[in-house]
Amino acid sequence: DAGATVLGSLERDDYPFIAPLPSYGTGRENKPGFTARYHPLVYAVNVTDLTITGGGVIDGQGQEWYTWHDQGMLNCTRPGLLEVQYGTNIVIDNMTFKNSPFWTVHPVYCENVRVTNCHILNPLVANTDGIDPDSSNMVYIANNVIQCGDDNIAIKSGWDEAGVAFGVPSQNIVVENNVFGPGNGLAIGSETGGGVHNETLRNNTMRLTGNGLFIKSRRERGS
Repeated sequence: DAGATVLGSLERDDYPFIAPLPSYGTGRENKPGFTARYHPLVYAVNVTDLTITGGGVIDGQGQEWYTWHDQGMLNCTRPGLLEVQYGTNIVIDNMTFKNSPFWTVHPVYCENVRVTNCHILNPLVANTDGIDPDSSNMVYIANNVIQCGDDNIAIKSGWDEAGVAFGVPSQNIVVENNVFGPGNGLAIGSETGGGVHNETLRNNTMRLTGNGLFIKSRRERGS
């Protein structure tokens, strides 16, 4: 509800290890020999008709994670703030997300997703992306205010060989009427192993934004 805040724990042990996403094969920041990743703060799997709304705040309190990462103290990928896997009919509306340790709003392997009227406020730290639809279909992202240290929105579909093998594209995505601050505006990639199709970007405002549209993918990525 409005006025309520969910705070991420400052204790690393409160974030258990979980398996990597199948379209990534390993954690995104893992050291050699490690395949697990840290559990996101808010995490849902195999859900239908999920709505997250109410005007409250989810604060990942990511400052410790930024330090641990910069000092090489982590073997695995930092925890995201909100991840939904294999979801259908997902609505995220009128929320504030801030200080995410890693990617902020990450719908992955989802169908029919709406992210609207949200504020995403992260410091200028690498990999604190705002909204990352990943191997998902029918995604609508509108009327949000986003500022972060990386991509405000990044459309993804799996990482290198694992993404190609998994083979699920991101497609039919509309991004409109958002305000983008520092960071890149809309990125496609760099993880595009499953392909990216039919994306629409229109009527967005860029303020101190690095790249408005940033297409980034190595030659062996994507389809």
